[in-house]
Amino acid sequence: MRLQWGGTLWATVIAASCGGRTDLGNRSAHESIDAGVADAPRDVTPPPACGNDGIVCATPSQCCSSQCVASECCGLTLPCPPCRPQFDECQTDSDCCSQLCVMNTCCPTTAPCSATCNLDGQSCTLASDCCSEMCSNDICGTLTCATLGPTQCDACVAKSCCPSQMACEADATCNAAAQCTVACEAQGGTGLDCAASCSLTTTAAGQTLYTCGETNCLNRCSFD
Repeated sequence: MRLQWGGTLWATVIAASCGGRTDLGNRSAHESIDAGVADAPRDVTPPPACGNDGIVCATPSQCCSSQCVASECCGLTLPCPPCRPQFDECQTDSDCCSQLCVMNTCCPTTAPCSATCNLDGQSCTLASDCCSEMCSNDICGTLTCATLGPTQCDACVAKSCCPSQMACEADATCNAAAQCTVACEAQGGTGLDCAASCSLTTTAAGQTLYTCGETNCLNRCSFD
């Protein structure tokens, strides 16, 4: 009688009973499956080399458009918001047209701009003392008002509110309150908080100066 029982399995049984090899020179079922998995094509698509519009960025080189404004890639499918000019207020490098934000100020890439240079409105002897490389009448920049104190809030007020600052300095009560504000800032207070605690707004000139500073320098005077 002849048994029909799967050629490979039957041959394996016969070989085993005779003390022979049972692998038959073939791979096992598991080996075949593993090999099949190993041989299967894999997704080797490389990650994109640059970010599309709308992707968060820190530098222009991270964007396909080579434009990173306000920490977001733009310029291809999304319009870029306007960047901020030199010496304007900023939070990150991408806020600035120059892509350089130092001490919350947009700085030129060709001029010194560091914690050691003076902002417009602060005192200077040489042009190299100033971040803007402009020193006129011992004052950085083209301002007619000197800053009352060393903070960025003071520099912003001198730049944006010069007429109001001059009017305050001409009023003895307002000027005293302004000097009190500067002393308070030196102790770590913010411009707005110190102006309030020194009663800067009790005079008309002080109220005008405070309103101007709050309108034009809110961010700086809220933190510096």
